[in-house]
Amino acid sequence: MTRSSQVLLALAAVAIGFAAADTYVVVLALPDMMTAVGLDVEEIQKAAPVISGFLLGYVAVLPLIGRISDLRGRVPVLIGSLVVFAVGSVVTAAAFDLPTMVTGRLLQGVGGGGLIPPTLALVADLWPPNRRGLPLS
Repeated sequence: MTRSSQVLLALAAVAIGFAAADTYVVVLALPDMMTAVGLDVEEIQKAAPVISGFLLGYVAVLPLIGRISDLRGRVPVLIGSLVVFAVGSVVTAAAFDLPTMVTGRLLQGVGGGGLIPPTLALVADLWPPNRRGLPLS
């Protein structure tokens, strides 16, 4: 195990932490997000796609991204996923209407979901089976 491998895994773990937190933190920010796109808090049902858009993107990419990381490499897929997540964050923050905000959240979900399989595969690549418990935790 090289030092660069440990740093790479630590950075991937932090990125996964941000994406996972984004899944739940949005609930706290939802009233402000609704106001930003002109919705009243009483219209919360109209904002449901803000949450489900993220989850849809997150779940949709999981089965595909593992194979892509097998073909293209773990690091490029991790970097690409981070870029997609960041673009989604910018789109969400700059959204002026609900469809734009949902699009941003969908991109955040795709980027966040794209971090999980290559990180798990990275652990499998770098650690023998009997030593994977610690890095996976």
